[in-house]
Amino acid sequence: MIDRLNINRFVAFLFTYLALGLACCLANASTPIDANTASVEQLQSIAGIGPATAQRIIQTRQRKPFKDLRDFAERVPGVGPKRLQQYSDAGLVVKRVAPLASASPTSSQRQASEANSNKPPEQTDQASAPLIGLIEGGLRDSAGKKASK
Repeated sequence: MIDRLNINRFVAFLFTYLALGLACCLANASTPIDANTASVEQLQSIAGIGPATAQRIIQTRQRKPFKDLRDFAERVPGVGPKRLQQYSDAGLVVKRVAPLASASPTSSQRQASEANSNKPPEQTDQASAPLIGLIEGGLRDSAGKKASK
């Protein structure tokens, strides 16, 4: 015979289990996943992205990071406007990636920098001035002049 206490415990357990499950789903849905840094598992957590698509995304971004969602859709095979909207609604984002640069300059970079620092700015070699990538406005050298390609 099932007593009232066991039924209350079962209902409380069921309610707690469902509440925790809902909380986990809501937490995952609100966490954006960056296409430039996500792992295969993170990409597969997006609705509609399976193992093959996740692998294509990673292979494409290894050649060059994505600039934005439009760039993502243009470069990843099989992703059109509808799928892009689906992925975006599920939390896929593309954050801008900073240009790859070493955190500390190498000894040859320090020597070149010291040699150029002794010259007046107009005499600094164009080729030795490191390029600095800007989010807007294109590439500029360290003196702020527009860099030519």
